[in-house]
Amino acid sequence: MDRGDVVVARCRQLEAGGAQDRGFHPATLPARRAVLSTSTTPAIRYVEEECGPDRRVLQELCRSRPGGKLSPEVVVSPRWPLQVEDPRSVSSASASFRDLRAEGMTRGEIERAVRAGHLLRARRDTYLPAGVSAPVLRAVQHGGRLDCLSLLHERGVFAHDVRCLHVQFDRVASRLPVRGSDVRGHWRSSTALPRATHTPIIEALVQSAACQPPRSLVASLDSAWNRGLIDEANLGKIFRALPRRFRRPRHLVDPSAESGPETLVRLMLRGLGLRWRAQVQIPHVGRVDFVVEGWLIIECDSKAHHASWEAQREDRRRDRAAAAAGYVTLRLIAEEILYKPEAVRAAIAGLKPRLRR
Repeated sequence: MDRGDVVVARCRQLEAGGAQDRGFHPATLPARRAVLSTSTTPAIRYVEEECGPDRRVLQELCRSRPGGKLSPEVVVSPRWPLQVEDPRSVSSASASFRDLRAEGMTRGEIERAVRAGHLLRARRDTYLPAGVSAPVLRAVQHGGRLDCLSLLHERGVFAHDVRCLHVQFDRVASRLPVRGSDVRGHWRSSTALPRATHTPIIEALVQSAACQPPRSLVASLDSAWNRGLIDEANLGKIFRALPRRFRRPRHLVDPSAESGPETLVRLMLRGLGLRWRAQVQIPHVGRVDFVVEGWLIIECDSKAHHASWEAQREDRRRDRAAAAAGYVTLRLIAEEILYKPEAVRAAIAGLKPRLRR
């Protein structure tokens, strides 16, 4: 066994017993990892992947390197993997200078990590790992947490309009920078941890009721449920937290909806009193968004999936195959569904007399 193998074995021993010695609960250890910027020895590769910034581990590494010292270019940079208390409640946190020092980083290592871009100093005594999204960074720079529509968009949940940055501020927050017109603040208490960068998904969904139309709220709930971020029990909590006027649409929530525009079109069809089936598989055509009254196909197209010429050629092929099977296709654009719903509703309503024949 060479020296590198000995150090790797020692690293494993330190990781196994070091968490309790340092006073950390084992459940928090994965959120307090570090990365070394070089991988020249098996021991360093192991620390990169498995170990936290334990000074004893670094001392072992020093003894395994020529001269017994870590070279200046070796930078310890914190890595905050998302802390998962519940599979549907994912959050990350910032760190203070004291937090980093408690993890074994020296002042010089912190400064080098900031200069190297491994750490971001978002505001005074607030550090974030490199790679955080721009909305999260901006929210923390403003002294709050990502919230409401911005958080939903970050998590892949439908949000009606994300042109503004939505930030949650604690009621007692102070010394906050001046906010621009593109930042919308939500002042309320939160169950999030003090240094969390996101509010819980349930809080964001409740808050979104004040920032988007009621039909879009249903679409957001559909989307969050479809993605597994909430379940039926969470849905009950959300509607109990909403004002009474928002509680009536609960029976309209459908987790089978795959996109926000589809939910909005489904609500239009329901309001017009039409019969429809969603996500229907048609031979030689494929799966379509809606089949209305047995013969009208409605497709909800977005720029993300239908902008290329190849995608448009495939759409035309599907329309031709649908026509050969006796269907008529109405293609709606997601942008019009969101921002011109009256025009979309009028187009469907114009076909209603024929649909009822």
